[in-house]
Amino acid sequence: MEVYSSLEKKIMSILYSAGKPLPTERIAKQLDISRITAKKYLLGLEKNRKVSSKKEGRAVYWWLNPSSKVLK
Repeated sequence: MEVYSSLEKKIMSILYSAGKPLPTERIAKQLDISRITAKKYLLGLEKNRKVSSKKEGRAVYWWLNPSSKVLK
């Protein structure tokens, strides 16, 4: 069984609700955390294949993988 921190759950919920890729900065702003903290958690989720990313210019966009289950 996978265990997620409350912040990871919130990130997955935000990405699920958005329905489109979001940049790191926007995710951080919605959670009222720094970009660096958001990136740390997003990279952890990406390592576990829950989210994917793509760099466009200076921004990194993130989206929830279709196979990921959102925990509320």
